[in-house]
Amino acid sequence: MAIDDELSPLPSVTEGGRALQFFTDRYEFTRLFAIALNQDPPRQQILFFHGDGGNGKSLLLKFLRQRCCKRLSRSLWQQVQGRSDADLANYIEKLQPNECEGIPAALLDFGMQPIGNNQPQHPFYGLLMLRRNLAESAAELRYRLRFPLYDFACIWYLHKKESRRRKSKRCFR
Repeated sequence: MAIDDELSPLPSVTEGGRALQFFTDRYEFTRLFAIALNQDPPRQQILFFHGDGGNGKSLLLKFLRQRCCKRLSRSLWQQVQGRSDADLANYIEKLQPNECEGIPAALLDFGMQPIGNNQPQHPFYGLLMLRRNLAESAAELRYRLRFPLYDFACIWYLHKKESRRRKSKRCFR
């Protein structure tokens, strides 16, 4: 072992995928999320989480997206919704794909640094990232989501943007 190894910092518990292993005690948020997914008819409101920076919102969203995006059958939901927060959260997390319906989900991290066309804070490219991630998530679940009007709007926007760029070049010649 080199002497540098002893002086180097230990890896963070929250680095990469390690944080989800230690994510616990967020049962009330899992219940709230499960209610939003399983309510019949579906609610017409957006569920959002807010709070001070560094208290785990991004990790909570990653946890919910990876482990709790599951819709139960109506009869199964009727049976389990009366459970305690902890029991319901643990039950949903352990459900197998053949016991529920997976729900496509995408996470758009506005704190991500822009790389090429991956620019989450940009109004156009951020929506393209969201569309691409949602389509990939759906494909993993064997769904095929299509966005024909959105795709047409993107092409039209790029077409208009290019024609404006050409006009402005002609004006400066």
